Amino acid sequence: MKNKSFLLGFMGFILCSSAFGQNVFGADEDRDAQPNHVIYIQDLILNAGSAAALQVIMNDDEEAVGFQFDLFLPEGVTLAEESSLAISPGSIIDVKQHIFDTAILRNGACRVLCYSFQNKSFTLNSGDIASIKIIVDSNLPNGIYPIILKNVEVTRSNGLQCKKENEIEGLLSITDEDLDDITPVEVDKTINNRVIYNLMGIRVKKLYPGQIGIIDGKKIIVNSK
Repeated sequence: MKNKSFLLGFMGFILCSSAFGQNVFGADEDRDAQPNHVIYIQDLILNAGSAAALQVIMNDDEEAVGFQFDLFLPEGVTLAEESSLAISPGSIIDVKQHIFDTAILRNGACRVLCYSFQNKSFTLNSGDIASIKIIVDSNLPNGIYPIILKNVEVTRSNGLQCKKENEIEGLLSITDEDLDDITPVEVDKTINNRVIYNLMGIRVKKLYPGQIGIIDGKKIIVNSK
């Protein structure tokens, strides 16, 4: 594990080692701006004692060849299995072209790293890059809990340009409501022209595929593309 952690840290250094051409973004508290992050995690509603898969999404405007992030789960939420089994590559990653690896760090975070020795770009600029299986403790009280991504980095094929974000927050809502009451909807002008709130009760301008919102007091989830 020590050698593996060293390799992960070393490759993370390679991904963004150049101090030139970097584009650094700070954390944005505006939940409506989350899809503008280069990488973000979709909000999720669960019952205590249940299991689900968190989806990590890349939303980029250029071709990328690698990324890394450190995942911090709230207390009472754990990976369903050890990291190498609980976290799998997303649909835009070609496992024949990219190395996808994970490791638990000393601070308890899980580092996820993906890179290509052949400098190959992902199949798409935007889409899911990782699926994370989690389990919620049966005694976790109802509420809204942050799921944090830190040290987020995305690198380009030229090795010089690197997008970085210090911290990105997703929301996990624990409820004892029947989740069958959450209505799946399609994103259209009708939905995005109405008054929409996120899970924290903050008004947002629009919803994106996979996001959960509240309209007219009812929870809805937007169908994924």
